[in-house]
Amino acid sequence: MTYQKKCILTAIVYLIFVWACSSLPSAQTQGQEDSHVMSHVHVPGHQHDYPETFSNPPGSVERNFSWESLWFFPSRPFAQLFDQEVPEGFVIESDDAKAQFEDAEGKNSVTWIGHMSTVIRLDGRVILLDPWFTDYASPLPPFGPHRKMPPGLSLEQLPPIDLVVVSHNHYDHFDLPTLESLPNPENITLIMPLRMGAYVEHIPFKEVIELAWDETVVRLPVFR
Repeated sequence: MTYQKKCILTAIVYLIFVWACSSLPSAQTQGQEDSHVMSHVHVPGHQHDYPETFSNPPGSVERNFSWESLWFFPSRPFAQLFDQEVPEGFVIESDDAKAQFEDAEGKNSVTWIGHMSTVIRLDGRVILLDPWFTDYASPLPPFGPHRKMPPGLSLEQLPPIDLVVVSHNHYDHFDLPTLESLPNPENITLIMPLRMGAYVEHIPFKEVIELAWDETVVRLPVFR
């Protein structure tokens, strides 16, 4: 395939990707007053004090226009056309990663799985941060960003999970297929940003907690 054809194909893929993103169901339009959603979503504080859509807290740094940021998004699909070499020794072999993880059993530890996915073991509890275990960070795979390396550990190799934390709603952090694949969700508490609970209402988590800026919730033993 010639470079010109690759560019045309990528442009088509990009348009499909944008269409797919814009056609996703809106959690906001589903309504936070829905009785089924609110039956398993707890929002600390006073929910009505917050805007209907995302907004930065007062005092946040304001974004200024730049040509670099304008070029970033249209150029993203083209990045997939070029393979990036992985430095030798950068990736730990699967068996070695599994052995290291098992050696830390019973200890307080932090294990990097890949990208931002991280497992924290603290006082016998297991916390999973931003779990992304699929191959594409996209609403329409196989279109969209494709991971270069598989996760260091599979979901099946993880111990029973007590708590999952999702930091924000980008596809490489909030991966719905991964959340749907978590074993025993009825034993898992999910913490996520405000007004994202409607996206996971079909998953029978033990508890879903939405947090706004500066809000705190305690679900683990606290060191004193």
